[in-house]
Order: sequence, then C-alpha cells, then structure tokens
Amino acid sequence: MRWTIILLVFITACSPGGDNNTKNDDDAASAPESLHIDFQSGFYQDTVTLFHGREKVYEKVLTTREGQRLTDQFSIPKTELKDTLYFRVGTEKQPLRGHIPPNSAQHVGFYLTSGTVVNIYSREAPFEYD
Repeated sequence: MRWTIILLVFITACSPGGDNNTKNDDDAASAPESLHIDFQSGFYQDTVTLFHGREKVYEKVLTTREGQRLTDQFSIPKTELKDTLYFRVGTEKQPLRGHIPPNSAQHVGFYLTSGTVVNIYSREAPFEYD
C-alpha cells in the first residue's frame, strides 16, 4: 500500500501539467509587448531618472562595477506608453537630459561614455551579456 501511494505521488509530480502549461502559454501570448531598457556601463554614482510624461517611473543611483556590462534593467508595457520617455542622469546642477525615441525597438541599450555622453541604441532582440 505504501509503495502504491509513493508511486502515485511520483507519477503525479512528474506528469506534465496539462491545463497549467496551456494557461502559461496563453498568458505569455497575451502579455503586452514591453519596452526593455538595459542600463549598461559607464555609471558611477549617477542618479538616473526616467519620466513618462510628468510621472517618474524609474529612479536609482547606478554604479557599474569593473568588468560589468549590465548595471540595471527596467521594463514598461508599451500599452502604457502614451508619452515620450524622458531621462535625466546626474545631479540637478549638471544633469544630462534627453529622451528615448518613441519609435525605439523593443530593447534599448543605455550607457555613458566618459560620464558626460548618454548613448542610446535599440534593437528587436534582447541584448546578450557574458
């Protein structure tokens, strides 16, 4: 009797989820497309703020560690993007300001050069990091 119960538990645990797998696939297919922003390299105690219209949607102090190619990530569903995403990097006294183009591809790379130039580029495929 004990072996039968153990065997049933084992078979149940190892069997495919049936309805659960279908539900997860449906959820993934119906998930809204998002804009993914990778804050890559070049940050040193830089306050990075993103605004969607007048609403602040992201704010962090970023520092890229040595050898690090990805500092942080942020995503926002494209269905929520009614306005341009604006950014501010640095302090209030000497900020770098700009915007992420509204026609950007799904993945945006965002990095600093010499701490004084913001570089933005986009692509449809996710970025790969070692």
